[in-house]
Amino acid sequence: MAELPDLTELDQTLKPLAIAAKQHPPGSLYRKQLLEQLIRTLIDSNQLARPRRNQFKNHYAEIYAEAKQQLFYHLCHRIDDYDPDKGEVLQWANYLLEKRFFIEASRWVLQSIPRGVQRLSIDDLEKQFNQAENPVTLEQIYPERMPLVSEQVIASIRVDPDGLFQKTHVMGKPSANFQFLALRIIEGYSWQETADQLGIPLATLNRFYHRCLAKFSDQIQTYILSQPIPNSNDDEN
Repeated sequence: MAELPDLTELDQTLKPLAIAAKQHPPGSLYRKQLLEQLIRTLIDSNQLARPRRNQFKNHYAEIYAEAKQQLFYHLCHRIDDYDPDKGEVLQWANYLLEKRFFIEASRWVLQSIPRGVQRLSIDDLEKQFNQAENPVTLEQIYPERMPLVSEQVIASIRVDPDGLFQKTHVMGKPSANFQFLALRIIEGYSWQETADQLGIPLATLNRFYHRCLAKFSDQIQTYILSQPIPNSNDDEN
């Protein structure tokens, strides 16, 4: 097992990256490079919080992947909100992940579970997070108009810039690839309908889908980070 990094050393790496990124204008190459390095350092550290890891066991990987995408988007587009006098970057990131983005991702994922699969109501979810601060929506978090991270994930799956999502399929079933499956579910087809169409057991299809979500988390994140930063003045032009 790889030795976990010393947190003091990690903080000493992350803080200068965040401070330096704040000193460059949004959209600049240097700022983007610094933020990419900051995100990569966070990922490689294995020190990001894993909130409520004993809950949502059948959907945790999907919820956690979505929550991380929201966190990384926030760090890249709102790094100016970071105040080094109030705490460390890791502390700030984990607070956002646990108290805000995991809750938001849970809502989105649990509401998209296909019919026939047990789901939690929003009221049930609120009760499970009764110790967290009042959750807010992404629209409340960001004053400017921006796409939901789930929309960006969908876009990355559609574009499939490296062809990985289409190439990755259930063994012996090229038509049962991750891109096709993800888009079918997003478009509202039930798991059973999709399984029947592909001639694959529902349990096999479900396991394949969730393995892919975990496997492609980094590729999806890289695609999102490569997209232009939205300009809040676009609607005015």
